[in-house]
Amino acid sequence: MIDWDGDLLAHTHQAFGEQATYHPAAGAPRSGITVVFNAAYTAVTFEDGQEVTTTRPVLNLRASLLPGLPEPGDLWRVRGVLYQTVTAKPDGLGDIRVDLRLASNDQAGRGHLPPVPPS
Repeated sequence: MIDWDGDLLAHTHQAFGEQATYHPAAGAPRSGITVVFNAAYTAVTFEDGQEVTTTRPVLNLRASLLPGLPEPGDLWRVRGVLYQTVTAKPDGLGDIRVDLRLASNDQAGRGHLPPVPPS
């Protein structure tokens, strides 16, 4: 049997990952989590026969690094920018894709974090 987390994901995330801080709505922040971040992930889907393209920030992390799935509204600080979890989808092999959106200053205040810089 293949140990996807230990034999593949650990090495992939070590090679391509970067550090992030996870701020769950309930519980203490966890810094130093290695994630693979894509600031402009593009997905193409079809709805009612029409092609729909969306671009959003996404991160992938090893499921073994957290006690459960990130919840909608949980916060992440990656590359100095604060993001909010939209959805978290496990792939069944030990990896979780977390769809993100920019967090608001109100959300930053919830975690006693510095405000989101203006864009």
